[in-house]
Amino acid sequence: MIIVLQNNPDAKSLLESFTEKMGSSRETFRYFSTRSFDVIDTHIYTILVIDEKGSPIGYGHLDPAEDIIWLGICVSEAATGKGVGNIIMNDLLNKAGELNIPEITLKVDSQNQRAVTLYKKFNFEIVSGGGEYFIMKYSVAS
Repeated sequence: MIIVLQNNPDAKSLLESFTEKMGSSRETFRYFSTRSFDVIDTHIYTILVIDEKGSPIGYGHLDPAEDIIWLGICVSEAATGKGVGNIIMNDLLNKAGELNIPEITLKVDSQNQRAVTLYKKFNFEIVSGGGEYFIMKYSVAS
């Protein structure tokens, strides 16, 4: 199940629960290590994927910064390899299409091959980087 966090009174407690259960995913998704949960108030769209037990197992956002819309996702270590990344990507890209967002950008650690493969599956292309990270872009209109 997908929960939209905008205007959700439980958003921050759900995010806290998710970040506590990320496991090793915390090593490659450091977004909240330098930001408070209040940052979601500036997002265009933020979601959590909830499992059958009611626990958050995946996170995604579309975050505007100047002229760029940044995509971010994280799947908890326990849910890795179970299709949660696909669910998040489909939902975020559908929302971007609904909102007529022309291009989405993301930054991914270059050694995170599972994530790079997922993004390429959704037609993101590497446009720069190659050292510690890649910058990848997706054209919504394509």
